[in-house]
Amino acid sequence: MSAEVTAELVGEIAKLLKADKGTFSIGGSIPIATTVGGDEAASDAADQHTKSAPIVVRWDPVSGPAGESRNMVFPPAVAAGLGDEQLAALLRDCQPATFGRGGEDVFDEEYRKASKLDASSFSSNLCPYGLGIVDTVAELLMPSEYMAGGSRGVRAELYKLNVYSAPSGHFKPHVDTPRSEQQFGSLVLCLPTVHAGGALVVRHGGQTITHDWGAGTGLNKDDAGPPTLQWAAFYSDCEHEVLEVTSGHRVTLTYNLYSVPQRLQVEGKVESMDVARLPLYHAVRDAVDNQLFLDKGGLVGYYCRHAYPHSAKGLETAPLFPSILKGVDLSFYNVLQALGLKPWVRQVLQAGGGWYEIPSMDKDKHDSADSDPIAALTTASRVSHSSAGTRVTEVGGYDGYTLENIRESFGENLDILWLNKPLPTTGQEGYVHLTYGNEAGVNTMYTYIGIIFEVKEWRNKKRTA
Repeated sequence: MSAEVTAELVGEIAKLLKADKGTFSIGGSIPIATTVGGDEAASDAADQHTKSAPIVVRWDPVSGPAGESRNMVFPPAVAAGLGDEQLAALLRDCQPATFGRGGEDVFDEEYRKASKLDASSFSSNLCPYGLGIVDTVAELLMPSEYMAGGSRGVRAELYKLNVYSAPSGHFKPHVDTPRSEQQFGSLVLCLPTVHAGGALVVRHGGQTITHDWGAGTGLNKDDAGPPTLQWAAFYSDCEHEVLEVTSGHRVTLTYNLYSVPQRLQVEGKVESMDVARLPLYHAVRDAVDNQLFLDKGGLVGYYCRHAYPHSAKGLETAPLFPSILKGVDLSFYNVLQALGLKPWVRQVLQAGGGWYEIPSMDKDKHDSADSDPIAALTTASRVSHSSAGTRVTEVGGYDGYTLENIRESFGENLDILWLNKPLPTTGQEGYVHLTYGNEAGVNTMYTYIGIIFEVKEWRNKKRTA
């Protein structure tokens, strides 16, 4: 029973890791500094990229003297209690929001009820680059087809300000139409206002992620933390909807996300993403919390889907990993970290002359592989003690050495339950050894980057420490 449950749960995790867009939507929050003392003090409080300064939105009024502008500060509490008045002014100057259908802009409040300002009608001091949000999107959401040609980055283009108001502000399920071939997604920033409902629900490949921002503004009576800027990003081909706002006003800034030739560098990067929103997080947590999943404990491994420069000379001491992980690889590492599973990134040697599976070291497991799905998935793998650098050995240059003798010099032999097989495009020549023959020679073996973690034994109704 334990083996069958383990195999089923492993399959669920592997399915999420295998999908090119397994991480189809990400989100998080950043505290907003509410330091009293003006813009300079607030800016100083946010200087370390751990917080955002209070957010100011300025817009052109529909009527009034030429050149006049209005503004609102978020969170409204910073504006000395003028939030309601400013929100009312903002709503008066907004236009009814439309949506695209068949190449035309359509107004239909049954389908979408919201207000909007176009990017040409407002400005803001909010910078998603400086807060590290765009950098996080580049690391985790950049589609692999855009990265194949070399270093790519993300450009976030301000698109609209939207207000969804109670009692019936909403947007029914829909899929956005990209505005160019380089657009791959959208970024939505939710400004802190008192509201309930209005959750952003994103769906892809049978999975659903809900970004519910009403309860996390930091402005409600029950909120213990400071006001926060909340955000979500998702791919353009994801179906999404805005559930009905039941009270207050939900104010958001939307950015279109485009692939650009090189990654834009920012001064700092904030780990503002909330990994607990990812389906992958729940799949791993549910597996580890299930007493039938690897009830006797064991090692679980995942071969990274992206290629990394891990075999070049001099990389042994370079702090490459996990800092250069990207996409689903980085998501998986962060999920394991968040769950306290202490992942380690290591080079793994190719099995033999190719990627045939080497049976487990455990003879009992090997003998039972035909009936035990876990034994069939578990292989003995040579794992290096470090994550990068080319290994060179004299082993193999003398008569009598076997292939396994050569492999022994690379690293530990570990029984690992692998979630996937390595992609040929991610391997590098990472192990060099001598060969025996009429003349001295050398041979190379490929190495791959794996993320490995240990699942402790289930004992006394919990995982052992």
